[in-house]
Amino acid sequence: MPFIPPTYANATFVIQRAGDLDPYTTSLGVSYTGPWSNANADSLAAALRTAALPNLSAADTLVSIDWAYNDVNGVLSYSSALGSIGTGATLVSTIPQNSAALLVKRTSTPGRKGRGRMYWPYVGEVDTDGIGALNPAAVTRYQTMATAWISAITAAATFDQAVLFHTLSSPTPSPITSISVSPVVASQRRRLRR
Repeated sequence: MPFIPPTYANATFVIQRAGDLDPYTTSLGVSYTGPWSNANADSLAAALRTAALPNLSAADTLVSIDWAYNDVNGVLSYSSALGSIGTGATLVSTIPQNSAALLVKRTSTPGRKGRGRMYWPYVGEVDTDGIGALNPAAVTRYQTMATAWISAITAAATFDQAVLFHTLSSPTPSPITSISVSPVVASQRRRLRR
């Protein structure tokens, strides 16, 4: 989990594929104003869910969005239970599980420190070509989801904006100015650099 300063939260999407033992998780940071509200978190989770479901098949369930938030009592957690089945096409086959659509988070901070990434699971073989490029319709679908997330966070009661978390040495998160979709499928791997 990233370092979460006061008035910030980390939203972790928990996605379960039918027949898969472990859920898939991916996360997005947000800032909020005023005291934390579980009801407002549930409302935002519903908006994030609406944007996400077209990018999940009928074999996938968005189980919950788990929140880790920092208020005056330190880092606390809350889960917005969703249990929503994906509305995207039923996929006959997907590319290997260590491959995913890459959503690149951009901030106004220059360099590597100003970029983040999040992986969206279960890319269908029909959405890619033989060299791992996403077809334009898939890129558009993922981009629509990312743009809707930014809009939902900005419009939500007591939430302010999407943010990119950093380390303890630079504790103030950077506002995300955009999320773009890589046209090439990404492969998750262990980081060798620390």
